Amino acid sequence: MCCKPYLEEKVLEEIRTLDLKIPKYQRPYKWRKEHVIQLLDDLYENIYQKSNNLYRAGSIIIHKENADLNIVDGQQRLVTLTLIFQFLKKEKNIDSDLKLLFGAEFKNTTSKNNIKYNYQIIKNWFNSKSFNVKDLQYFATKITSRLQFVLVTVFHREEAFQLFDSQNSRGKELYVENLLKAFHLREMEKDGYSEKDLEKYSVKWDDYILDEKKLINILGNHLFRIRKWTKGEKQYTFSKLQINEFKGISLSSEVIYNYDLSFRILEGYSQNAKNDYLLRNFHIPSKFPFQITMPIINGKNFFDYVFHYLELKGKIFNDLEKNRFNLFYKQLCLGNSTNEEYYIKDFNYGKSLRTGDVKVRNLFENICLLFVDRFGIKNFDKIYFEEFYKNAYQLRLDKKAINDNTIINYEKGQKFFKLISNSYSPEEIHSNLFCNYSPNKPWTNLDFVSGTEDMYKFLKGDKNVE
Repeated sequence: MCCKPYLEEKVLEEIRTLDLKIPKYQRPYKWRKEHVIQLLDDLYENIYQKSNNLYRAGSIIIHKENADLNIVDGQQRLVTLTLIFQFLKKEKNIDSDLKLLFGAEFKNTTSKNNIKYNYQIIKNWFNSKSFNVKDLQYFATKITSRLQFVLVTVFHREEAFQLFDSQNSRGKELYVENLLKAFHLREMEKDGYSEKDLEKYSVKWDDYILDEKKLINILGNHLFRIRKWTKGEKQYTFSKLQINEFKGISLSSEVIYNYDLSFRILEGYSQNAKNDYLLRNFHIPSKFPFQITMPIINGKNFFDYVFHYLELKGKIFNDLEKNRFNLFYKQLCLGNSTNEEYYIKDFNYGKSLRTGDVKVRNLFENICLLFVDRFGIKNFDKIYFEEFYKNAYQLRLDKKAINDNTIINYEKGQKFFKLISNSYSPEEIHSNLFCNYSPNKPWTNLDFVSGTEDMYKFLKGDKNVE
């Protein structure tokens, strides 16, 4: 039993005797109001209102590592149950020795805020019921003796997270970023990074999740698609089924293959260079030379890889003034311009938020991002971004309905992913660059999707930059 996973059915009063820990790699406590109320309603209906029924509330996966019992799955429910009993003890004077996670320390801002908010939700829920002290004591006693979990204990880290992945693969796609976070924080642990380092990367990762979903956007809408499309794979939606796209070389592995040797050397050099005062004094760069399509190096390098492209995307589409690309992107892709600031005078595009238009814009963005990633911002001249636009947005003129398959099967746009990734200079793509749009009919509302008349004129060459 000491080495093999095993399952036990335990009620809450048996679980309270375990010294459970929340490991650093766990995602924040993120249960919302509806989750908390649903749990309370379930406890009320299935335990409090029924005589002696056991109520099974799912499974808890525990990784036993030496003396530590790390929660791999089940944290959200256990934290919420802890809050329920904390409320009963502190504010209702209900006698209970059920501590669960009372001693846990939550440093993450998201966890702290949700704990405060959900504590108030619990308080409101109990206050809405006509409980007296005797009722509350009965409720607490029934929960501890009748709420049952399947406790899965494993002794190897990889087994724990295989179970975690399989448990969560049946959930919402929302959790892919949390699975990646857990996997790569574990890899950092294997590589010998301190708890402080793990905490720093965990907090930064979670901050990006909350920042208008920038993290989910860069992973699913940009990095995943570019990596797949450069390989000719017709994939569009990032889900748990494709999570291995962001797993790769493990630096802690004793097995070293020829293909990963150069990446190990680069990673070692970049880490050493940060601590080399001579290199720093001569301004010799120590930053890892990321490329979108490179193999993933697990652990810290993966986090730095994602953060690098979050910054690069911001530079290109929010900050880049070279050749007036800012004005071009805002006006021709987003439909935003003023009388004082524009790329093309009197160019109107007020339908940029339609589903099909958003998908075409993402195709254009990914071509631009791959080009800048490979050849640098200094080579991102108007000849390239204008022609990338014309090739991508011809699809908006040719198709009134655009879905995922329309994008991945659109050769005029998809061709650039292989062309750029296989070229050694920007000039090599010139022979395939120019759109040469020649429609066989004039623009009308009946023949083309509404709101694209000026786009039609620009692609035809009738509306040019002043």
